[in-house]
Amino acid sequence: MIYEGQPIKIVYIREEATFEEYITPILSKEDNAYHIGLWIKDGAVGIGTISFYNQEDNKYAALGHGITDVDTGKLVEIQNGDIVKTDIVSITKGKTTSPGQIKGMLLDNEIYGNINRNYTIGIYGEYIEKNVLEKYSQGISVASINEIKTDDATIISAVGNELKEYKVKIKKVYKLGNKDNKNMVVQIVDEELLEKTGGIIQGMSGSPIIQNNKLVGVLTHVFVNDPTQGYAIFAQTMINEMKK
Repeated sequence: MIYEGQPIKIVYIREEATFEEYITPILSKEDNAYHIGLWIKDGAVGIGTISFYNQEDNKYAALGHGITDVDTGKLVEIQNGDIVKTDIVSITKGKTTSPGQIKGMLLDNEIYGNINRNYTIGIYGEYIEKNVLEKYSQGISVASINEIKTDDATIISAVGNELKEYKVKIKKVYKLGNKDNKNMVVQIVDEELLEKTGGIIQGMSGSPIIQNNKLVGVLTHVFVNDPTQGYAIFAQTMINEMKK
């Protein structure tokens, strides 16, 4: 249907409320066609890490932070989505004031699960492909917040198309008054990982953190002024959200 300058009814949702407005198309001098000037996006893609899943119901949690629009910085409202296999093609090492990143090729024909919720503390859904280290194939206990210490720990990440465990150190634990996804400060100390990435880079968000053979948290953010350090969220916080 061609409106050619006639008002068009637009129905949109803002902050869970539905609105209706009328927009009148304007004739463009550039192409002699009518336009209404809407900026529309129908999808979002990115690379991150599956953090953990529940063997009983296959529910998973990932990232430790939400998927946001690159232009507006706001949380993307997701109706549905998939998690797919990624082949890593290159790694840009992190430097001071310049966060690094993992670049990869998304393999749309190899679906690992779905996405049914995008929230400020992670994405959630059902996990089909069970890609875990053999060491933890039978599952792992979850540490309570009071069990987490400022001490040595490890993270599991796949920065080279292979899941590996790397040494880190938990520097700070904010047990009180911190309900967002910055509950701990973690520093990468593993020489192999530092050589590969320079520290924490984009794409490592969601890497699980293990201390004393228990899951304690998930990497979420990097310090821009020191890529060897970053924030993490408590695993228990994400599990509570996953149960909703």
